[in-house]
Amino acid sequence: MPEITLEHLQKIYPGQTKPVISDYSLDIHDKEFVVFIGPSGSGKSTVLRMIAGLHSISSGTLKFDNRVVNDVHPKDRDIAMVFQDYALYPHLNVYENIAFPLRIAKVEAQQLDDRVRQTAELMGLSEFLDRKPADLSGGQRQRVAIAGAIVRGSKILLMDEPLSNLDAKLRVQARKDIADIHKKIGSTTIYVTHDQGEAMTLADKIVLINFGDIQQIGSPEELYNKPANLFVATFMGSPEMNVFEGIFDGTFIDNQKGLKFKLPKGILTRFKNNNIKKGEQLYFGVRPEDIDASAIAIQTYDDDKFTGIVTLSELIGESSFIHFDVGNTKDIVAKIRTEDKKQIGQEIELTINMSKVHFFKHDKKQKRIGQTNE
Repeated sequence: MPEITLEHLQKIYPGQTKPVISDYSLDIHDKEFVVFIGPSGSGKSTVLRMIAGLHSISSGTLKFDNRVVNDVHPKDRDIAMVFQDYALYPHLNVYENIAFPLRIAKVEAQQLDDRVRQTAELMGLSEFLDRKPADLSGGQRQRVAIAGAIVRGSKILLMDEPLSNLDAKLRVQARKDIADIHKKIGSTTIYVTHDQGEAMTLADKIVLINFGDIQQIGSPEELYNKPANLFVATFMGSPEMNVFEGIFDGTFIDNQKGLKFKLPKGILTRFKNNNIKKGEQLYFGVRPEDIDASAIAIQTYDDDKFTGIVTLSELIGESSFIHFDVGNTKDIVAKIRTEDKKQIGQEIELTINMSKVHFFKHDKKQKRIGQTNE
């Protein structure tokens, strides 16, 4: 049975007619780690605050363990929440910051001390209990904030972009810390971020949101490998998926209908699908890692090859992202080994891995149709 259930949840702010949260239905199961992700202003933090009780629900039903909690006060929902700015008391030391929720709940002194010290040990904070927040690093302050949230033993943990104030190196370590904490305490966790790296690393389930609508719900692998639409395909992945346009010309390939895309330098891409009409315009997508850019350009062009001019090289360690202009199409990106270094202005032969090509409808919803051989 789901621990948290959202049934047609909607949020409309006073004085407005357009909902910021349109129609959310979602089941979150016991001990699951769910990540809400989307661009800034997509509504992901609003949903989290509705679950916490900090924002009212305009319509729909929110349930905890099949109990409707729409009008239940936040303090009575048995949840813990970690905010973006940590919300620590600067005049209190680490011990007292962790203990504060227990003092509010009037927990007996010995039990309070035991729980504070147990939580501090879990979070690796035992040696910092006498320090003030100002004497801690950003990563340590973040752990104190989590400790203060989980010390009461709540079954549900809500986290609103808790790593956004950390530098890149600390964020990587903090992701590991959060994953470890989730396993140790076994809470149901809902985590809000705009960082897809955090989502792909931490989530059991990702909920991708845009303009108040859920675009796709699934595992990190599902969103990356089988995106529901073109928005998901280009949002999940860095750099984003390369996108072209093409028209089905009605040709037959091996007695099957096939798509033919006339891309720069004569590339033809074939896709078997009986639901596509002749003359229908479609989007064609391929990820940077599925374009081979290792060869110097030659003057022969097969169905899956074309040439591009190098405009930028991004070194990311053992790999590099190479940007190309291909005819009138700008900024095509391929991933290569750093040792296969390319020069700006160099003409390179690009080969697409045809088994990895995605197709999407050329309409408002831009839904995924499938991959080359589906």
